Amino acid sequence: MRIPVIILALFVTSFATAGTLPDLAETESGRWSDFLPLMKEEAVSRGYELPRPFGLGAVYNYIERDIRVMDTRLSLGSGPATSVSNFLTLKSNSKVDAYLGRFDVWVLPFVNVYMIAGNIDNRSTTDALITLPNPIPGRPPLQYQTQFQTEIDGFVGGLGLTLAGGYKNWFISGDVNYSQTDMGFDDEFKALIAGIRTGWHGEICGWNCRFWTGVMYWDTENTARSTVRLPNGQSLSFEADQGPVNEWNMSLGTSVVLKHGFEVFGEYGFNFDDIKFVATGLTYRF
Repeated sequence: MRIPVIILALFVTSFATAGTLPDLAETESGRWSDFLPLMKEEAVSRGYELPRPFGLGAVYNYIERDIRVMDTRLSLGSGPATSVSNFLTLKSNSKVDAYLGRFDVWVLPFVNVYMIAGNIDNRSTTDALITLPNPIPGRPPLQYQTQFQTEIDGFVGGLGLTLAGGYKNWFISGDVNYSQTDMGFDDEFKALIAGIRTGWHGEICGWNCRFWTGVMYWDTENTARSTVRLPNGQSLSFEADQGPVNEWNMSLGTSVVLKHGFEVFGEYGFNFDDIKFVATGLTYRF
């Protein structure tokens, strides 16, 4: 029997990274993919060099963050769910490895759409504090502390949109993506991630490089629901309303355009409190 008190912290970032900016890819003609992006001629006529429109990449994300549990409910059989938060307090820390594939396309010189799919592994350490009334009047409540660990994995998929623009060697991009993760619970976990990045791009020692800083908002609040069968044949349902301790975080990143259509990137995220994440990946543009 497993009552999952996993608190999932999912972050799936997009790294079109402002690749729409000028001077970031060689200018080519006669390629089969030249029909995209739309309005390409207008951008080229103004002196912009556009990246190849299609991208296929591999992304790795590592996320470590604290999770707050707002309410915990239990129900036996077909009975109503009853909150046990007055007796049970949960705090959790999650560590997530995400291995993702990513396909994107520039439909306009400043608009990129993409899809992601892959596998995530979630490891959680949960501290539980159980508080019960003392049967002896006037005595403090009885408390029992315990800690346990859980590990589950699952499939994640999502869609995203990036808008980007720039002036000379400076750029700004905005990104939003929505994903769902199947971790074996009664409901899928949903995440909406939005962010803004700004920075500098140019040539260093013959390499096209970008450096940026950004701010992101993670809407990853979900309710974990699961039902287990007890030895006496009855079912026990578990619900936990959970979400991030801090929805906002910052990031620092860089990317380098390699030869033959390849590009590599890395990004580090933090919020001076409870979260850190590392993302890296390789993209082939064609």
